[in-house]
Amino acid sequence: MGNVDPKGFYIEKDATSDSYAVICYNSFAHETGERLQVHQYSGDHQELSNSFYGKVGDYKYLNYIAMLVKEDAVYLATYGYNTERSGGKDSKIIVSRLRKGEKDFSHQHIEMSDDFSKTTGVMRYNPGNQKIQLLTSTLIEDKKAKPNKDGVITRYQLALMNYVDPQTLDVKSQVLKFEKLSDYIKANLNDKNVVGPPQDMFIDPDNTTSIISEELYQNSEYDTHSTSNSTAFGNVGLTQYSPDGEETYAFGFPKRHGCFGFLDIFSHSRKVKGYWQYLNNGVGFSHTGYQDENFFSFDYINTGKARYIIYNDLPSNFDKKANEEPETLSTFHIGHAVGRTIGKNSGSITCLVRLRIEIVQWLPFSHHTTFGLLTLTLR
Repeated sequence: MGNVDPKGFYIEKDATSDSYAVICYNSFAHETGERLQVHQYSGDHQELSNSFYGKVGDYKYLNYIAMLVKEDAVYLATYGYNTERSGGKDSKIIVSRLRKGEKDFSHQHIEMSDDFSKTTGVMRYNPGNQKIQLLTSTLIEDKKAKPNKDGVITRYQLALMNYVDPQTLDVKSQVLKFEKLSDYIKANLNDKNVVGPPQDMFIDPDNTTSIISEELYQNSEYDTHSTSNSTAFGNVGLTQYSPDGEETYAFGFPKRHGCFGFLDIFSHSRKVKGYWQYLNNGVGFSHTGYQDENFFSFDYINTGKARYIIYNDLPSNFDKKANEEPETLSTFHIGHAVGRTIGKNSGSITCLVRLRIEIVQWLPFSHHTTFGLLTLTLR
């Protein structure tokens, strides 16, 4: 029904304590103020807070974006909007807080977020600047633009970093242009200057912020009997930001992965928390619109001494230069695990690092999928 999200549950845990929160989201509840309910619990599962989100301003509809849990409060990012039939097209991203033991939320609007209906995001707390960092990515389409000769209208993802004061909820927003990453890709890889949308945000031990970007393309093929959906993943980029929001460093490398179904922006951020997946008629995810939640494109590890991006790749890609087109990997068992270390050395970048990676056990999941258990020794 339009832009209304489906019903669901969202769970987040405090990174520094055992406190966690559960959101019960019923986008079709009759009362607007009862469409989102938050339960916060202590580490021993004692309820600390329980409250409906309430109605914010005159917005009739709410979409969930992200949540952050601290021991003393729960912070939310939502998108409030109306339609022409429900009171006009006013809309905003809303940052909210529910303190432990309280019943009412506090709210703050992000001013530069009109018509951000197709927005996803992730929230992290940065102890370096003592701010909540809300990273959002919004699909922007110029409604006045005319289609090209193929009937295609250009769309793009707008990335915003929103720095939120946990006490006042004051917000400072910054458009992320990824200029250093764009320059690096243009100079070193096989694309002109294409920067993929963000997949995750990490607060590193030195309080800098690392944002992992990845090219992502969704494709549907139709015939008279069925529809086949797939997602292609391309180049990976890492951009580092100081606690003040300055882009200080960028690095990228070529990669080509493919999987069944549609996977979306921030899929990495969601998957590392765990996923429940219903099987499609007992045979996995198939070629329909089901998401292939077993697919994992990469992982990011910061040991404090070094940063690594771990992913699977074809041996035929190992010796290719960065500006050569890599072959696409679509099945785990024909690939090898690869690690790239991220670092600076007089302005140059160290790329491929040898890791001790051992397949411990093959785990059959279905006739579509096989998993491998890996052990890694990071130096």
